[in-house]
Amino acid sequence: MTGAWKIPLAGLLALGLGAGASVLFGAEPPSVSASPPAAPDWQVPALAVLDFAALDAQWQETPPWPAPPPPPAAAEPAKADEPPPPMPVGIARGRRNFEALFSVQGAGELRIPPGGRLPDGGRVLKVSRLGVEWVDGKGERHEHEMFNAYRVQEEAPAGGTPRAGAGSDAAKPPRRTR
Repeated sequence: MTGAWKIPLAGLLALGLGAGASVLFGAEPPSVSASPPAAPDWQVPALAVLDFAALDAQWQETPPWPAPPPPPAAAEPAKADEPPPPMPVGIARGRRNFEALFSVQGAGELRIPPGGRLPDGGRVLKVSRLGVEWVDGKGERHEHEMFNAYRVQEEAPAGGTPRAGAGSDAAKPPRRTR
């Protein structure tokens, strides 16, 4: 128990030093006789108006990094008012023969028999069960097969060699002998 009295004694010593300093130097700061001049009210600083056209021209002349060459000028601008050409979308059975179904912008779908006129000035040449042939308004001939999205693959036998051609004897089934 000899060291237990040191901690309270250190606390009392610190408290006494604080009280002595307060009496010696005063409890409040000294008063100032002269006050500083009053500051004017705060205002938004004025901004300089920039000439963006001049800045853009300067940027184009000397960019901060290597610039790619300017794109070449287009030879002819695309015509936005020209509608897309009629496109065949199906085939229907008419009274006498097949008729082509064309999708036309602004007119919906049109049924046109062979020899009939298209809205762009073209003409339907031939309509069969699976195909349509027509000439467009520019005079270009087109052919479109409907419902023809198949792929033919030749199968190889298990040995990995290709099958023999249709004219050879290997392609024919074996004959039965009696």
